[in-house]
Amino acid sequence: MNISELWPSQYELRHPVSLSGLISLLEKKGNFSIKNLSNNYTSSFHQPRIIKINIFEDGFKIVHDGHHRVIAILLSGRDFLYSDEYEIVHHTYEGYMSVNFNIDWVTPFDPRFEVRFGNYTEYKKKVQEIRETLSDKKAIEYIYRMRPVYIRSRLPNFNFSALSKLYISAVGYNHLID
Repeated sequence: MNISELWPSQYELRHPVSLSGLISLLEKKGNFSIKNLSNNYTSSFHQPRIIKINIFEDGFKIVHDGHHRVIAILLSGRDFLYSDEYEIVHHTYEGYMSVNFNIDWVTPFDPRFEVRFGNYTEYKKKVQEIRETLSDKKAIEYIYRMRPVYIRSRLPNFNFSALSKLYISAVGYNHLID
C-alpha cells in the first residue's frame, strides 16, 4: 500500500525518540512484519503489533496505530507498506465520533477534519476517574467538553510526508529536507 494513500490520525508522535531505533530495525530486518517485530521486543508493555489502517465507508484511510513505523519507513526511503506490515479494519464515521467505553474509545473525533494529539494519558485517567466516582453520563459530558485537550483541526495538507518532516532533524536525517 502506498503511504500517500494514508492519513495520520495523530498530529504528533508520543515517543519520537523511538524513531532512530525503528529506522535501525528497519535497515536490519527490511520491514515491520510481525515476525520481525516479535524478535525485537523485550518489554511486556510494548507488544509487537502491525500497523493498523482504518478505512471508512467512503474509502478514506487513516493510520490508527503505527505512526512511528510509517514515519520510520518514509525516513528510510521507502514510500509503501508491504502487505505483512499492516492490517485493514473497517470503520464508520459514526462509530469514530462516538464514545465507546467497551473498547476504551474516549477520544471521539471526525478523522476527515480532525486529528488527535499524540499524548492524552492524563485526560484518559481523568475520564476513568469520573466514571468510577460519578457516572458514565458525567464522563461523556466531560469527554465532549474537553475535545480541545485531545483533538485539533486537520490541516489540509497534513499527510505522512508533512508529519515525517517534523521529525527529520530529531533522528539526524536533515539531508531529506526539501
